[in-house]
Amino acid sequence: MRVSFLNKKHNKKIIVFFNGWGMDYRAITHIPNSDFDIVMLNEFFDLHLDLSQLLKYDEIYVVAWSLGVWVANFWLIESGIKPTKTIAINGTLKPIDASFGIAPEAFQGTIDNWNESNRMKFQLRMFKDRKLFSSNLNKLPIRSINEQKQVLEILQSKIIENNVLDYSWDKVFIGSDDLIFLTENQIIFWNNKASVIKLPMPHFPFLTLNTWEKIIE
Repeated sequence: MRVSFLNKKHNKKIIVFFNGWGMDYRAITHIPNSDFDIVMLNEFFDLHLDLSQLLKYDEIYVVAWSLGVWVANFWLIESGIKPTKTIAINGTLKPIDASFGIAPEAFQGTIDNWNESNRMKFQLRMFKDRKLFSSNLNKLPIRSINEQKQVLEILQSKIIENNVLDYSWDKVFIGSDDLIFLTENQIIFWNNKASVIKLPMPHFPFLTLNTWEKIIE
């Protein structure tokens, strides 16, 4: 797992952000920040991570997006760190599941057919429409096809191996226009598990959720 401090100014509060499986810092660099230190986790080759340095902060906010929700959940259970608040965005704790996440055959198909052309189609679906996609190309990651595929294969194996992980999340944002994690599946999964906020946004949420305050308040 890659650990990147995007803001480290010795604030008393920190946001631990688990990014989407194929993404990088470009997804969130447009979000202004002043009151929080920000650490981003991505490139999920290894899910074991020592972040004991977080214990020096007075407030720890875990924010996770897409498959990063499952990874964050895995890390929270393993680390034993008790955050101030946990926020999930467009993801579930059963991400490979026809009823609660992405259908297994669709997940496998993404792996089997991952190439430059299909990556472009996937990214277009993240933004829902071509106009929004075209105006936000600067949010797309600088990641290689092979590396993204390897991460997805590793996550598939880990998710299948640990499919009963559970943790109490505080707040969940669900996009009503999500074409990756179907909105209905997210709603069914999170029912009675967390405070749910449904918003008119696609799978890429950070045009609507464009400040950290909006996300964690």
